[in-house]
Amino acid sequence: VLKAHHAVRRYLEMLNTQAYLFTYDGNMLYILNKNLTDEHRLESQMKEILKKSHCCAVKSPFFTDILLLKKYVKSLQVLVDFLDVEQGLWM
Repeated sequence: VLKAHHAVRRYLEMLNTQAYLFTYDGNMLYILNKNLTDEHRLESQMKEILKKSHCCAVKSPFFTDILLLKKYVKSLQVLVDFLDVEQGLWM
């Protein structure tokens, strides 16, 4: 879940063409296939843009059932609301 400005969206979309980025309830969600993504490279690139844009992100646990997406999003929103998340990626 990304607490980010809309201007960041295009950059994030270009980071990984195998990912899907959409907005839900005021947050940007970035869903990717870990089998098709170099996760370390992506996280490094995301940290850079998040720090520059004063945004933050939290990462959900691995999941395989897209029907559970809403459950994961709600739990991540709670994390963002209750934790003191510094700008940049939070794991």
